[in-house]
This record gives sequence, C-alpha cells and structure tokens, in this order.
Amino acid sequence: MINYSVNNVLTWKQLLALAEQGNAQALYEVGFWYDNGLEVATQEVVPINPTLAYKYYVEAHKKSYVEATLRVADFLCEGVYCKKNIPLAIQLYEFCIAKGSSLAAANLANLYRDKKEFEKAFQLYQYVYQTTKICPLELAFAYYYGIGTSKNELEGVKLFKKIAHNQDDNFPYEVDEANYMLATIYLEGRLVQKSLSKARKHLHLANRDNDHTAAQMLLLVVGK
Repeated sequence: MINYSVNNVLTWKQLLALAEQGNAQALYEVGFWYDNGLEVATQEVVPINPTLAYKYYVEAHKKSYVEATLRVADFLCEGVYCKKNIPLAIQLYEFCIAKGSSLAAANLANLYRDKKEFEKAFQLYQYVYQTTKICPLELAFAYYYGIGTSKNELEGVKLFKKIAHNQDDNFPYEVDEANYMLATIYLEGRLVQKSLSKARKHLHLANRDNDHTAAQMLLLVVGK
C-alpha cells in the first residue's frame, strides 16, 4: 500500500487530485480524512464532513477497496448520512470477512448482538479471537454468562485475565472492565480462591483513570 501522507493543505490537494483520477486508495484516504478531519498546528487542513466521507468511501468501494467497503457497511448500519440498509451492510461485511478483515467480523458481530442474534454474534467474536489472537471483551462475557453459547464461567475467567494482562492489544475500557470482573470474581470466591488483596488490586487497575464508579464504590468497601 502506498502511503499518501497528508500533513498540510498542499498534500491534501495532491491527494484530492489523485482521488479525482480514480485512484482507489486515494479515494479511500480522502474519505478517511473527511471522516476524521485533520488539524495541523491549529490550522484546519481537512474539515470533518461525514457526507463527503461516505461519498468517497462508496467510490473506493466500487473499486473493491476492502477498507472502504467496511466503512460503507458501517454507514449503512447507522443510517445517519445515508439511507439505512442492514441487509446490504451484512452482505458487505461478509465480503470483507471473506477478504480477511477481522474488523468487519467484529462489526458484524456487534450488529448481530444488537439484533439479539446472539449465536451468530458469538461465532463472529470467536472468529476475531482465532484470527487476531486478541480477545474481544464480548467473547469473555458470552462464555461467562452463557450468551449465544453454553455457559462456561472458567473460560470466561481465563479470557478476562487475558484481556487484563494485554493492555496493548485491547481497548482501555475493555481492560478496565476485565479487571473489574476479576475483582468481583475474587470477592465472591466461587470460581477462584477468595482474595481481598487480589480483588483490591484489580479494582485499582479498573479505576486507573479514576473514572470507574463501580470500582470506586467497591474500594470503599474493601479498603483502598
């Protein structure tokens, strides 16, 4: 993949010119910048414009650019800057998954979760874990509570530990919630040996940014 670096107005105009010539990657990257915006040294180089982002993503999608197809599916799911079309979004996600996109699998899993088709969601969360070795928090919860699969609390605990110990691979909120779940598990002492010290440790980890209300409340009970 060619890196079209955008760091000022000139390089942005150059990227726009490439996109207008029909370059698939450039079309996607223009969509990306309109999607996210770009400011350099307080100067707005690219304004956020989701409508234009969707337009360019569609054009890159027509050229079979997988990353663009994925974002088109995301837009179709939300139906905010385009007409909502869940069946087409599912079709596009499946196309991206066939091309090896684990992110498409995660997004489709979330879509099925929201549709309350939990078995399909679970299978896709499993796929994400198997292909990336990064465990989605949703998969740990699915095992622990038996949602979309047979209940397997010990497997859930194992996955919570994996998430808690892999801060670089998971989103911060996932790490925090995994630590909070481990704290409650050590407090209960039903699946592991009860330990206030380990519970306290995980509560502090869950509340590392001082923004986890439930962890804060439990810390008042077990002591900081």
